[in-house]
Amino acid sequence: RAPRDPDDRHHTKVTYIAAISDSPELQPVLPQVILPRYTQHALPPAGMLHTYSGFGYPFEFWHGTGGATTPGIVQSWLTRLRSVISSFNDRAWIILAFDCDTNHLSVHTMAHLRRLGIIPLLVPAKLTWLLQTLDVYAFGLLKKDMRLEELRSREASATGAVARRERMKFAASSIRRIIINRDWSPAF
Repeated sequence: RAPRDPDDRHHTKVTYIAAISDSPELQPVLPQVILPRYTQHALPPAGMLHTYSGFGYPFEFWHGTGGATTPGIVQSWLTRLRSVISSFNDRAWIILAFDCDTNHLSVHTMAHLRRLGIIPLLVPAKLTWLLQTLDVYAFGLLKKDMRLEELRSREASATGAVARRERMKFAASSIRRIIINRDWSPAF
């Protein structure tokens, strides 16, 4: 029964690219990439840029992406991931499990994985529920935590509305709590 939030035409969608590791020491430094989308190719509003800057490392906001993954975005993320992991342990093996999304399976992405020395582990369609820990288990916990944060905020608000900027703060807080500051080694 809460009134609908007014539409914010500047910030309509966000895509989150994450990784979890079997190393509790590595997990807090893995890049957590957010791809915000702005309508009509608008520039990020100054208020949102200020909000984003307060999230700190390992959050990275990649503007101008259209808010969605493409093979080019996936390749940039893979390069960034390899760079961070190599800085942590230059002899580490990277086995990356991901689903059969066309952005992951492009010839260019596969060639890029090979150049980076990342071993792809492709999860067959219809089996992510069983074999892709991040997609099902971790993101399930994350989404539940984000919903609870938003619900608490709506309850505390006189109007029952939550600004998009506040939603992004809830998401970042949940990502830090559920994904970044957690030992995921038992999940592997």
